[in-house]
Amino acid sequence: MKIILLSTMLFVAANAYSASFDCKKASTRIENLICEDLPLSQLDNQMSNAYVNLKEELKPEAVEALIKEQRNWLRSREKICVDKDDVACI
Repeated sequence: MKIILLSTMLFVAANAYSASFDCKKASTRIENLICEDLPLSQLDNQMSNAYVNLKEELKPEAVEALIKEQRNWLRSREKICVDKDDVACI
């Protein structure tokens, strides 16, 4: 019983990465790469925090431009980033 409980806890901990989005809802190749890789997941969370902080500091008209740019980047990232080893791209 203890072995089963320990195995379950390790499985949950291994899959509980800190991505900035719900990995259960990951729908793209890049999102799945991020969810499967702890360092990428942590970097994604850091990037998300920086993005939120930046949005809080900007004027409303600048926030709209930032959101548009972010959406464009997310679309292009999906097309050009090949694998998890290309961290700078992802």
